[in-house]
Amino acid sequence: MSTKNDILHRFEGLSLWEHFRNNSGASAVDIAMVESHIAYAVPLLDRYTETFRKYTLHNEQHIKNIIKIMGELLGPNVEKLSSLECAMLLLSAVYHDLGMVYSPEELTEIGNEPTFHIFLQENAKAMVEYEENDRQPNDSLIEWYCRSMHAERVWIHLNKVNNIFPLKWQNSSIKTNLGYLCESHNFSVEKIIGNLSNFNNQYLGKCDLVFCSILLRLADILDFDNTRSPKSVYEFLNLDNPKNKLDAFSKMEWEKHLNSDGFVFSWNNDSTEVKAIFSATTPHPNIEVAIRSFLSTIAAELASCHKLQRFCSAEWIDHPLPDGVDIQNLTAENYQSGDYHFSLSEDKILDLLTGDGLYNDEFIFIRELLQNAIDTSRHREFYELQSNPSFVVSPIKAYFFKDSLGYQWIRIDDYGMGMSEDIIANHLLKKGDSYYKSDKFKLDKIKINKALEKDFVPISRFGIGLLSCFMAGDRIEINTKHISSSSESFRLGIEGRSAHYILQSQKKHHDPLPMPSQYDKNEGYRNEFGTSIAVRITTKKEFWGFDLKTELEKFIICSPIPILFEGNIIGGNHEVAVDRPWIEDEIVSIDSSFVRKVESTFGIKFENGINIILENINITKRSLNPNLKGQIAFIAVKAEYENKGVFRDISFVLGFDDNIFTVNVYGTKKVERGNEKEVEVHEAYDINFIVEKLKIPEVLHDGKFDSQEFRVRENMLLSHNGIMLKDPRGIFSLNRDRINRHYAKSNHNNYSFIYLGILYFQDELLPDLTVSRNEIKGLSFDLVSSLGFSLEPLNKYLHNSFHDFTFFRRYGRFEEFTSAEIEKSKFYIKNQDFLDSYITLEIDGNICSIKQLKEVTFTEKQFHFNYYRDSFYDDFLNYVIEQNFEVKIAIDENGCSCKFFISNRNSPFPKALQGFLPITFVNFGKDERLVFGHRLNINHPFVQWYIKAAPTLDSDYSYYSKQLIYTLFNSNGKTAFENCSNIIERLNDVLPDHLKPYKTFTLQKSDLS
Repeated sequence: MSTKNDILHRFEGLSLWEHFRNNSGASAVDIAMVESHIAYAVPLLDRYTETFRKYTLHNEQHIKNIIKIMGELLGPNVEKLSSLECAMLLLSAVYHDLGMVYSPEELTEIGNEPTFHIFLQENAKAMVEYEENDRQPNDSLIEWYCRSMHAERVWIHLNKVNNIFPLKWQNSSIKTNLGYLCESHNFSVEKIIGNLSNFNNQYLGKCDLVFCSILLRLADILDFDNTRSPKSVYEFLNLDNPKNKLDAFSKMEWEKHLNSDGFVFSWNNDSTEVKAIFSATTPHPNIEVAIRSFLSTIAAELASCHKLQRFCSAEWIDHPLPDGVDIQNLTAENYQSGDYHFSLSEDKILDLLTGDGLYNDEFIFIRELLQNAIDTSRHREFYELQSNPSFVVSPIKAYFFKDSLGYQWIRIDDYGMGMSEDIIANHLLKKGDSYYKSDKFKLDKIKINKALEKDFVPISRFGIGLLSCFMAGDRIEINTKHISSSSESFRLGIEGRSAHYILQSQKKHHDPLPMPSQYDKNEGYRNEFGTSIAVRITTKKEFWGFDLKTELEKFIICSPIPILFEGNIIGGNHEVAVDRPWIEDEIVSIDSSFVRKVESTFGIKFENGINIILENINITKRSLNPNLKGQIAFIAVKAEYENKGVFRDISFVLGFDDNIFTVNVYGTKKVERGNEKEVEVHEAYDINFIVEKLKIPEVLHDGKFDSQEFRVRENMLLSHNGIMLKDPRGIFSLNRDRINRHYAKSNHNNYSFIYLGILYFQDELLPDLTVSRNEIKGLSFDLVSSLGFSLEPLNKYLHNSFHDFTFFRRYGRFEEFTSAEIEKSKFYIKNQDFLDSYITLEIDGNICSIKQLKEVTFTEKQFHFNYYRDSFYDDFLNYVIEQNFEVKIAIDENGCSCKFFISNRNSPFPKALQGFLPITFVNFGKDERLVFGHRLNINHPFVQWYIKAAPTLDSDYSYYSKQLIYTLFNSNGKTAFENCSNIIERLNDVLPDHLKPYKTFTLQKSDLS
């Protein structure tokens, strides 16, 4: 441990230190006071790494550098410093960063500090991070907060040390003014100027505190060289391998300093000018760019200090300060310096975003404006409901009109949140930066979720919707008033996608340009909260017969916020379309005379005649997720019969004959008639009266349902928050290969049922769509499982239980889900009580629910493992088993098959293995092989190594991470062994020592036999 003399000895030779001790006129008592504080504070500063472990050095070296730079900035004028000015400069150099030192107890209590919660209120990003971490400060938040507070916390240390070594100059306390001086290094110059009463330039008649604040802030920022970032410490901290954003930031800060030789201050002969000459040799452009960026910050600080110097005393007001930074000695090593980086061509990108490469409809902007209007209206509703439970937002209104010059306009008015100047500048007109991705909105969303227990998720995602207006328009006019202000309204005019816009403010008394309107030709600023957007259609895109109502109906279905055009609701009333049954449950029995006719014609015998099942599947009521709503009107044939063998391939078809809804019976009979080998016989019965039982909302008919003919026989409307989704590949078409299949010929299409329905997805429950929203790319487990359980009544129409939940014929590509995907959805956790009672297993020949099995203690009970089901339910069932029980297999002597056993789970299933299908990793008992079929031995050394290495593999070698496992059961034994061995060899070269595979196991061919 350094002694007081050791510490003080290190400052010898520095001009400021030498002047203070030898030439300033300071008394022995004053010198002793300063030395005592230096000896006290310097050892404390070494503890800053307990909070800021990877920060560049803020210890004794930094203090020494600052004192040295202060002297160099003073040059020959150091001799003009009074003894008190010397003392204040030395003490501020020592104490200004001491607020970075926290005790372990102080760090633990940060979450309880009032100033921490003020910090959160002032930083939306920090508050979001805090809320998402269950209102607990994590390491990054603590570091961020401590860094922001370090200047203010100097008072804690000054108050404490003042009781040990009083901060007195002669008979006056200097603690308060020293505190202001230390704090000031973290202030803006404007804040110092605004608080000049704390910075007396004639303090005690001997000290210019304004000038001292200039020297402190400049010396602090100019301490930019490799003495603050020793190479040995850099390597010890392993900053070459950053693990997170904080580490990456620290790495760049250290590398900037490591490659910097710092500043030399060159005075001219008559000491009237000083230059700050910077030197560095950079080995990489990224470091050079970072250094140049920091040097720009330094140049800006120098300019600010010149501004502050005007408030100095006569003694220092004309003292020379560097005018800027000389960077002639900033050189590149082994590469050509220049601004070489990927950049975007703005015009080309705008062409892409407003051309047919992204959207295939020039009037798609109508959808974009509508979804923005729905988003902000719903946001307003949630916002108001927190304080006014009866609030209902006003409908959205759409208009189509001509102005006085004959130009056509489309205008959308909403009564949502409106836009502030910040939203306009940083989100509306900043393409790709949607407000709904901002920290302010995330924070608002968290508040809504807490207050209303609802998770509002907007439709808008990319912040490029407004650009689409220029596909068919040439001018956009906006009128908006944000809900946070009772007086601030804005008018915005945009002429062309690359043009500058006109922004007018009501508060600044700008005379607003008239807002294009169908009714008010002199419309000024908005009086009501919300936004109006009008788009002028370019004459190039005008055409005869354009109908806005038709365009609106292309995009809107069951909007949660009514959308009005010419006084009529577009896209249907949400409640009527989604919640009011389209059909009542009923079994319609076909007339017995027709039944007898069919029996006679086809040589069959019906058990209970021919029946038509009418069933309303109320998705809203049955859904386990409140964000899934809708219904399906399902009509199917039910006609169990005994075939006496005369006819084969008997099938029942619901269809139309001459626009009459009929039930048809077809059968094929073998004949010997010339070249004919078989003949098809057909009987039909009029059931057109069933059409009258359907109560489909009239607004949903045109272009969506053919209510008179059902020629398509399958109609499923899809909506997300009121915006219609397209499903050209029929992903949500019911599965005719499985549902009611036994009433159809084996080699023919199955039309033994028809259906009409609407699936209304809300908020986060949304198919993964392309940017243009024209194609479904994927389905989340939450969506698939929620929809599957909502349609559970359809299971009774499937052939057997092995096919349960196989309701959609083209789901296949989306229906394999890993344990991690299922876990992320929280579907099981949210509905655990219901699901544990619903899910059953065949255990030792008995049917038991998960709930029953969890209530008893047992070991190795055999259960029937279902290999055949082809639906999400298969993965989900396996996940539930995996989470609740330990699975073991017993491989038979021939190695051809195995039996499955379960026992109570004693420890959680390893998170590292959840990236694969459930029940991939199981206990092999005494069998030591690694692979059997699609199962891996969880106790094998390979799998145990994988569990330990998975976090690094998933982060840095994600392809290898998956290949290692999948190659084991997707290849034959020889290929699997070769592929796996090659991957392991590669990983052995690149992984850190403690994760190298060969230190844990050696893969043998017998492992894969």
